[in-house]
Amino acid sequence: VKEWLFEKEELDFINAGHFDWNRQSARVIHKSGFRYMGTIPFETHMGTVETDYEYICFHPKSDNTLIDLPKIGILCAADDEAAPFLSMMQQESKTQKGKATFWHGTLEGVAVTVAWSGVCKVNAAIATQILIDTYGCTHVINAGACGGMAKEAGILDTIVSEKTAHHDVAPGILTDYHPFMESIWFPADEKLLAAARAAAESLPEHPVHFGRTVTGEAFIDDTNRSSIKGELAPLSVDMETAAAAQGCHAFGIPFLGIRTVSDNPECSGSEAYHANCDKAGEIAAEVTIETIREWKKQQMPKRMS
Repeated sequence: VKEWLFEKEELDFINAGHFDWNRQSARVIHKSGFRYMGTIPFETHMGTVETDYEYICFHPKSDNTLIDLPKIGILCAADDEAAPFLSMMQQESKTQKGKATFWHGTLEGVAVTVAWSGVCKVNAAIATQILIDTYGCTHVINAGACGGMAKEAGILDTIVSEKTAHHDVAPGILTDYHPFMESIWFPADEKLLAAARAAAESLPEHPVHFGRTVTGEAFIDDTNRSSIKGELAPLSVDMETAAAAQGCHAFGIPFLGIRTVSDNPECSGSEAYHANCDKAGEIAAEVTIETIREWKKQQMPKRMS
């Protein structure tokens, strides 16, 4: 049908859509090469209002630049980490999938989907996959709170992950077996990282450090911090970043982690986390939004003088 519409009818693009409960149509649309564009409320002839997922597929020979428009997925483990983004973005719709919640809209003129994934690596991996496959995100940023692991990682300082790894996965699992990585570390995207460095210069009121982040399925306090520091020397630790980075690595999606310290060796434990997590989420969002501003500048074409 696509070939006939493109070749015989000479269409430039084809739209397709499905209601949120129609998984069979969703699978056909995904397999047919359509790109997710957004969701709209659709009033049926029966008087009900359904969430309509809209997709587009361009002619293979089309030079329409819309197909190359970037879209950033912002992954947050907790709802209070997502909240600062929601207050700043122009929201168009809200959806739920795989037990996660997603808000769609624009931020600083860039198309974004903000995900509330839930805590831990599996939830982060699921939400990252949905951001990429279902909502067509071309880049992913993981934002929120983290634990400080080094002396320079002070409370409410922000850590931008130059590279990230799992601290609770045996070293040979990802190198000796699929995906046969050269090391255990997932590197950050260079362009997003450059944007974060520019953002840090624009926000002198918020100390920003660049270095290693490690991820595992446990809250890290004084009982297990020293062994991780000795083996991997990270600036920060959390429960999602490496899982999201691995999902992006599998599909060639540019990734960056931006997390703000809620607890560290000098102010340790769950009480410190709960006392600082809201403010940490706000600062992480501020640094992330400034990073998106700087990244957007990179996307603007240079003018001929």
